[in-house]
Amino acid sequence: MQFLLKKQIFLYTLLITLLFSRVFAVGEAGAVFLLISPSPMLNGMGGVGAGYPVNDIFSSYYNPANSFAPIGLTYYATKNSTLWLPNISDNIYLKNKIIKVSYRLKKSPFYYTLTQFKTFMDLGNQALTNENGEIVGLSDASMKSTSISYAFGMNFRNFPLRVSIGRTDKKVKQHLFNSSNQMVIIGNSNDKLYDIGILVSFPYSTTKKRKGISTQITPAIGFSQSNRGGNIHFGDSQDPAPRFARLGISLSVNMVLDNKLKILNYAIAREAGDMLAERYWESDSVSVIRYQSGTGDINFKNHLIDSKTSHHVSISQGQELGFMNTIFFRKGKFTDIDGSIYSRYSGWGFNLKGFLHLASHLTNHKKYSQLSKFINVRYNQVVESSNEPESPRDGITYQNFTFTLKNPGRFLEFINQKQISFFAGQIRSTIINNDVSSRLNNSGIEYGIELPKFMNSTGVITGIRYAQMGFKLNSPDDVYISGDLKVTLNYLRVYVYKSYEFAGFDFQTGPDFGYLINVNLTSKNCFGENCYSSSYTISGDKWTDENTGNRYDIGWSAGIRLFPKSEYSMGLDYYYGFSNVINTARSLNTSFNIRFYWNINRK
Repeated sequence: MQFLLKKQIFLYTLLITLLFSRVFAVGEAGAVFLLISPSPMLNGMGGVGAGYPVNDIFSSYYNPANSFAPIGLTYYATKNSTLWLPNISDNIYLKNKIIKVSYRLKKSPFYYTLTQFKTFMDLGNQALTNENGEIVGLSDASMKSTSISYAFGMNFRNFPLRVSIGRTDKKVKQHLFNSSNQMVIIGNSNDKLYDIGILVSFPYSTTKKRKGISTQITPAIGFSQSNRGGNIHFGDSQDPAPRFARLGISLSVNMVLDNKLKILNYAIAREAGDMLAERYWESDSVSVIRYQSGTGDINFKNHLIDSKTSHHVSISQGQELGFMNTIFFRKGKFTDIDGSIYSRYSGWGFNLKGFLHLASHLTNHKKYSQLSKFINVRYNQVVESSNEPESPRDGITYQNFTFTLKNPGRFLEFINQKQISFFAGQIRSTIINNDVSSRLNNSGIEYGIELPKFMNSTGVITGIRYAQMGFKLNSPDDVYISGDLKVTLNYLRVYVYKSYEFAGFDFQTGPDFGYLINVNLTSKNCFGENCYSSSYTISGDKWTDENTGNRYDIGWSAGIRLFPKSEYSMGLDYYYGFSNVINTARSLNTSFNIRFYWNINRK
């Protein structure tokens, strides 16, 4: 067995051991990556979520019933990447992509939510070598889950009671160690699982006064079972699914000024979890694994009220303190005796909606608070630490941005927007660097939304887009070694253009601002006749902290728009950056873009 393959199997085995906190031997449970708590917000409180009603886009992972819907039609979206177990590897990533839609009529007590949750665990990609150090193949391992959550809730009008139920259907796939020359194949699995849950809360307000300070108190309790269904199949063999029960309680207190401005938020939550797959011994040498029902070994008084730890049951608990519904601070801890996991969490968050409310209150400008009814951006970050020396979990950082758009039609009316354009296109980009002669153009995509005549300002165009920029580098060939590197910079960009009309086309120019989401690196290296490829993702923070990169890109764009008044149009523009991609060297983004527009005119 090659050394690097042994290393990769060790990492996978260690991952299994760290995640699966029961007395099973490695290999007796499948799809254990489904047990990783993914939410930067809820991890800040120790990983609670089953009994803490919160409008977090990750909440359906903990309890499919944990979903709240404001009045109207609302869209949510997030995408994040977490470097998992940074103390033992730098290429194990947990990636999540979530889209959520909620709906609630103004006078209806009922609300509905639909969430698509995609999880991908990349366990890295390494070259396999023989006893002579020659590359003979490539090992890789990955796990992914695609989930759809459905939730239905009801607010009781004459009694402080809110009840919701939910279900999540999952498709789980695992691919473990398939080398490029078919020397090593451990297996693949393709299974279906589901979650169920219920959440009951009792929202109560001490007063209905329009002026002064009122207090809103919400105790809640919730229960969920995750990963129900059949076993995990690898060919002819089967492993039990990581069926997990959660029972949680929480208490939230909000102080509200003039019945509209939240000035103080405090929440405390506690949750007990139990792996429901249990080993039963039929004799001294024969045992079977069966699933427990209900809450398993969870005891409400011992684990939730008294917060006593015990074997078989993990305890999550945490607190949150928020100011002006804008800045939040969180602390939590997670204890799992069987898994020898004693983690502590410390995090914070920012809520644009609260900031806009505060700005409106301080300036007496209603536009800010009205804008918060349509758009919102939330940022959450948490760092995990451990009491155990040299713990592989120590230093894991979870973070994400969540973008919210509520009632798009009313939003266009609010900004007096009579036209909206959707576009997609291709980018050919590179960097300007006098010292690198082997740079090549990088091909990427872009898509976004554009608002002509923004806020009724003639000739002013505002847009937001996702853009893949970057460059390629070729290393000089020698007798034995050659290779190339592709660097893709994934930006969220906002621009403001001034448009000038001419016969048959418009000339547009203006500033363009970019925020780096992450960086994709793809390399191909050849040693003699043996070639292999590898790719991995660097988060925006890591690009800044460890690679002396720049997370912000500021530049100027200029171009033309053909057939601007037609339903379909085309644009060509050139971008020149003023900020270095890498701070230690001259490295300016530059690109040529071609876009195709669909222009919608509202009456």
